[in-house]
Amino acid sequence: MPPVIQLRRRQESSASDTNVPTTPLNISRMKLLLPSALERSIACDSRLLEMEFELRQAQCADALEDVRHNLRLKVFLIWDKKKHQVGQLSHTRSLTLIERAMGHVTAAADEYIIARTALIAIGNRLGKDGLTNYPALKKEQDLTMLPVEDLQEKTRKEPKRGRDGEILEWEIEQPSEGRRRLSWIWRDYLGRLVDGGDTGYHDSV
Repeated sequence: MPPVIQLRRRQESSASDTNVPTTPLNISRMKLLLPSALERSIACDSRLLEMEFELRQAQCADALEDVRHNLRLKVFLIWDKKKHQVGQLSHTRSLTLIERAMGHVTAAADEYIIARTALIAIGNRLGKDGLTNYPALKKEQDLTMLPVEDLQEKTRKEPKRGRDGEILEWEIEQPSEGRRRLSWIWRDYLGRLVDGGDTGYHDSV
């Protein structure tokens, strides 16, 4: 795009005007300056806008699938740790794998957020709403695993105590169906549950 060439030249010119020593250009870190990164005052071919719009939708879909894939993997690793791993070395290795899977979840979530932000910018320029299938992702709330009976975290009630205050018994309860929160990431745009059963878990391993 001619405007992008002019923009790059202005950036290079402003950088050369400073007395800061220039470093060799790292192509892998160069900003692409796609239409979503440009100010609305900069003219852009509508065909390029349409192409990036479709690109960002695909990126959102791929990132969501990566989130689900690694959450399924995390579920399997937790199950494997509880059922099969014995000894400190095995538990440490399992915890490392679980943390690695969660790192992949976070990275995919960041990719989704970036792609969705660009999708909003492009949609505004095209007068389109491309967010129907891609709600805002809140990492603190939405990156939850599908409920699996064997992995449900148990909640401790207040313990039963004797007259001297000694704990006699802990009461354990499973989360009820009504209190389980299923994140939207596990449903498609029609509200149907995406595959998270045995097939989904096996494909993630």
